[in-house]
Amino acid sequence: FPLVAMHPFLRRLSVAGVGAASACAFTAANRARQVLDDDASESPMPIQFENLRARLISASTTVLQALTPVTTATSESVRVAQPYNPPFYEWDSNWDGLGDRAGKGTRRLILVRHGQYESANTDEGRVLTELGRRQAEEAGRRLNLLYKGGAKIDRVVYSTMTRATETANIIKSELKTTCDWEPCTLIREGAVYPPEPPHPTWKPSPKSFVEDGARIAAGFEKYVRRAERGEDKSTTTLFVCHGNVIRYFFMRALQLPPSAWLRIAVANCSITVISIRPNGKVSVETLGDAGFMPTKEMITFN
Repeated sequence: FPLVAMHPFLRRLSVAGVGAASACAFTAANRARQVLDDDASESPMPIQFENLRARLISASTTVLQALTPVTTATSESVRVAQPYNPPFYEWDSNWDGLGDRAGKGTRRLILVRHGQYESANTDEGRVLTELGRRQAEEAGRRLNLLYKGGAKIDRVVYSTMTRATETANIIKSELKTTCDWEPCTLIREGAVYPPEPPHPTWKPSPKSFVEDGARIAAGFEKYVRRAERGEDKSTTTLFVCHGNVIRYFFMRALQLPPSAWLRIAVANCSITVISIRPNGKVSVETLGDAGFMPTKEMITFN
């Protein structure tokens, strides 16, 4: 503000920029550039503003270039790429309904997908492959490194499906945590939500979406929430579960459209970390991280 008050050109630049920005950034940048050019001749320019004026001209030029529609030529036609302007949705800080019953602790959720498994018609036959067991070992070592041998993990919840339970047991052998390990049926794999766009071959029945979706949604509401009143200590919970569950939890925690979950891929034994703060804000530290696997051949998605 002191600089704006010191020179007419800066005052006009400020007014022009703010006024035009209410319409769109492109107009703001264009108007700002015009003011910069016009006022150079209308008002004496103190020497100390010369460098500033040059930098502002450069900045406004960059904005104009960035916002100008880009014409892309292809072999079939010419299309015009317009600036991306998705609808805006206001964040609901009371998304878990706790209101003033929320505690002071931050909740960190670590979600690990199971390892690669054998194809079979029954859950009992879908055991981990040799590669899947190695993936689970690597995930356990990674968690051991990140969370001080498991000392920073307060609770472990794992799916009762065979491949997830096997993965959890292998991870447990790599950690030195003394917390409880709890089996849970709510986070078993399933048809979480009708995806958009639909998958070309994966087509669960409407009944599966209703039944599985309700179960997994109940799992979300049980585990993915703020600390409650009296829970003032920050906690970390490890989940060993499934790709669909992790992607649904991710979308819903960030208040994103749940129908978009299938647009995301999470590798076997990858690690996703979500933090939930007392004020209702949610952040994702990692999504589907599998970069700790020793070789790229160990990164699989089945």
